[in-house]
Amino acid sequence: MLIRFVSHKFSVASLTKIEVCSQIIEEYLTQNLRLTLRQLYYQLVTRNVIPNLEREYKNLSKLISDARLAGYVDWDVAQHGSSSWEVDALPPDVLAGIIRQALDSIVDRGAMERVKRKEERDKKKLKAALGRL
Repeated sequence: MLIRFVSHKFSVASLTKIEVCSQIIEEYLTQNLRLTLRQLYYQLVTRNVIPNLEREYKNLSKLISDARLAGYVDWDVAQHGSSSWEVDALPPDVLAGIIRQALDSIVDRGAMERVKRKEERDKKKLKAALGRL
């Protein structure tokens, strides 16, 4: 699922690498296979897209993370194995906006305001009752 959370300006080289990654991912998806990030990395190494260096793996991890946030790469691919989930960090303001939007779609603000007013009335009654003791 492609979802764009942030705008990101990629270099031409990065966009090219994202396109190659997308093609590799699609090749495997057509066989109902999902790659881990490490498997994607080794596919790029084998195809001579990148050298086999730890720095390149870290760069790929960041590139895929940024590409997901920008809506270029599906969130359901390039996992960290089958026993764990990969969590890409969303910027706090983006995460807050997503949560606010989800809550706004399910929360009855009128009901919440009525409850708040009732709580305030109840607090005043309790204060008054305690003041008489």
